[in-house]
Amino acid sequence: MLSFKKAFPKLMPSVLPSLTVMRTNPPLCNLPVRHLAYRPKIKLIFDRNGEFDLYHYEKGENMIRLLSRINVGFLCGNSVLLALELASPFFGYWHGVSLCLGISASFLYGGMLHYYSTRIIKNIYLKNDGEHVRVTYFNAFFMQKEKTMKIVDMGYLEPSRIYNLYLAKHKAEEKMYINFTKNMHKHPEYRAMLEKVFSGTNLVFPQATARREFKKR
Repeated sequence: MLSFKKAFPKLMPSVLPSLTVMRTNPPLCNLPVRHLAYRPKIKLIFDRNGEFDLYHYEKGENMIRLLSRINVGFLCGNSVLLALELASPFFGYWHGVSLCLGISASFLYGGMLHYYSTRIIKNIYLKNDGEHVRVTYFNAFFMQKEKTMKIVDMGYLEPSRIYNLYLAKHKAEEKMYINFTKNMHKHPEYRAMLEKVFSGTNLVFPQATARREFKKR
């Protein structure tokens, strides 16, 4: 029986190099993470804790505080009017019903305000390893919460139904809302880095920018 090389001598020079390339080229999944990461186009200066201030919702605290005060004011006002109406009825039962509906609407609005305020991002701090971020949220009624997340666990960035807010998810379950236009840092590269972070792409940067040197006093 003739071998493949003897039967097709003219095909061997063209076939063998392609087969060699197919064997030597590594698959994409085996590439190091640094080849798939994003390198910022600006110099990043980290603080003593190894964090870089990537995002801050400008004047967001004042807006949340104002909305919560308006809601509490409506709730207290309607409650007082309802108590006076029950103590000495003057307008009739329909006025008490309307006040009850107003109180119910205030409770509903307060629940919605609490739900969205605890999911709207207030600050994002990038860690100096380029693989983690520390996220702090607003909270209309209680203490604000914060959480350290892996960048690769974040994704699904898309516009939300709320004006100027984008929706992202952490581990495909936890919802997060961010307003890119309200970021205190107006440089376009901050927006590019945020989009990479919310698409699950790690960041890499020169080792010289990974820490900030402080002079000893």
